[in-house]
Amino acid sequence: MSRIVGTFASVAAELEQLGGQTVNRGRGATADVLDKAAGEAASHARALWSGGTGESASKISARMSRDKSRLSGYLIGDGRGGFFQEIGTGRHAPQPVLGPAMERASSDAAKAIADVAGRL
Repeated sequence: MSRIVGTFASVAAELEQLGGQTVNRGRGATADVLDKAAGEAASHARALWSGGTGESASKISARMSRDKSRLSGYLIGDGRGGFFQEIGTGRHAPQPVLGPAMERASSDAAKAIADVAGRL
């Protein structure tokens, strides 16, 4: 996960040098990729998680950083059952969906942000 954060941070640093307009467009591109990742994570969670935790899959969402100068965001699962599915318990192995969704989305985000920079 730290590799993903490092990738986003380096791309963000480059874009911040290009000015605020790029950052705003880059935030839009990042938000689009995060929304797609949240949808994919929720679909994967519905398929993977069973029992009463299925409703937790519908509570997965994407959020952008409140700091408008940053191109960062995160996926969040807002449900107790999902928390235990994600990290596991003493009797249940973890079935993570958020981390893998971010892994898959990292290259898409980097490409989308680079495309924004290329269009300016």
